[in-house]
Amino acid sequence: MSDHLSCPLCAQSVAMTLIPHLRSDHKIEPEVFRTRFPEHPLCSERFAGFLAAHNVRKVNECLHYRLDVAGCPMTARYGIEHPLIPQPDPTFVWTEPARDVAEAVEHNERVFLYGPSGTGKSALVRQIAAVVRRPVRRVSLNVSLR
Repeated sequence: MSDHLSCPLCAQSVAMTLIPHLRSDHKIEPEVFRTRFPEHPLCSERFAGFLAAHNVRKVNECLHYRLDVAGCPMTARYGIEHPLIPQPDPTFVWTEPARDVAEAVEHNERVFLYGPSGTGKSALVRQIAAVVRRPVRRVSLNVSLR
């Protein structure tokens, strides 16, 4: 099964989906393309399977999809840029408490993490936010805050 499609308009090989190619190179919307080429797929079978399996939907020019974060199903976003979205750390180790924090974040609940410094409280929240592409702001409540 190939992840590439051939554009019937220019014969260019395109990965996963023709939609960005059609819009940028041919100035054609997918609906117009479907009327001209009803038998030609807009995306590869593998990509279509991903869209279905992850319940991908478009909300305000941003793709929302389901993702498992530390055993908790969360809604991740693709196509959003924000200065407070952290970068993911590929070396981060997901632990058991991460699921509870991820679940609270998914349901827009407030989370109060406490414990000794250097135990990974802030890193956990940053990594959850990085994976699901949500902005995060750290507020430190310590003795120096007056």
